[in-house]
Amino acid sequence: MMNKNYITRYLILVLPLLFINLNAQDQVDPLEAARLANSAAEKAQAEADAATDAAIQAAAEKAASEARSNAVQAKEDEKARKLAEAEAAEEAEYDAIAKTASDEAKRKIAMELGLDDDFSDFDDDAELEEASSGGGFTVLGFTLNGGLPIYSAAFLNSYSAGVTGGLTIHTSYGFNVGSLAFLTDLNVLYVDYGVDDDSGLDEFGNLGVFAQFRTNTSEILSFIPAETSLHLGVGFLPGNGAGFNAGGGLALPLNLPVGIGIVGNATISQTPDGQLTGWLSAGLGISKSL
Repeated sequence: MMNKNYITRYLILVLPLLFINLNAQDQVDPLEAARLANSAAEKAQAEADAATDAAIQAAAEKAASEARSNAVQAKEDEKARKLAEAEAAEEAEYDAIAKTASDEAKRKIAMELGLDDDFSDFDDDAELEEASSGGGFTVLGFTLNGGLPIYSAAFLNSYSAGVTGGLTIHTSYGFNVGSLAFLTDLNVLYVDYGVDDDSGLDEFGNLGVFAQFRTNTSEILSFIPAETSLHLGVGFLPGNGAGFNAGGGLALPLNLPVGIGIVGNATISQTPDGQLTGWLSAGLGISKSL
């Protein structure tokens, strides 16, 4: 653009001189020569201005075209990004729904097979590992059971049998014996063997406290389509003496927030006069993990 301006100025200076020279040679009127020279210079200036304007316009159009293309591309990129994010969110939602359905199906199947309930409290491998290694003492849950004596030894035939029951507190303290992991429970036992005041018999103790060892036997008793457990314990019945307790549980495959199962117990106890007696009881237990 600067070259065009230089050319224009050059023509403005040279052309008049050229026409004056020609005029001098051809004896043309000096005023006419000057007018022609000025006209030629103005025409050259107009052409130079037109060329400059055309160059500016072309540059402006090119810049506008590039800006428009960049804006269109940016908008397309934004649309693609939002679409990709929406598709990713939709896929994540579908995955979450599928996982929830899968977990629910697994839980129901496990419950139906008796593999996932709160009755025996042996479902958590981490708890078993901690218990078997003698880890920290932690209460894992409790079981409340109630039932009736189904057999009483001869000594107790003179007493009127009532309900039996108990509260068992499950802990994390335990040990291993071969493939079996034993956890320690604390059982508070209740048995109602009453006696009339005029019978001449000593009152039979109603309460007992037992330390029990409990293990899951589902693998050993795999032919039983439900979770099973066994327990053994020793304790003391105030007013009677020492006692021994053994029994088991059979979890019912019910989809409930608490575990429900059948429990059975065999208890041997000293009597108030130092003899031995015992009874068998059966009932239902309700268990809850903490």
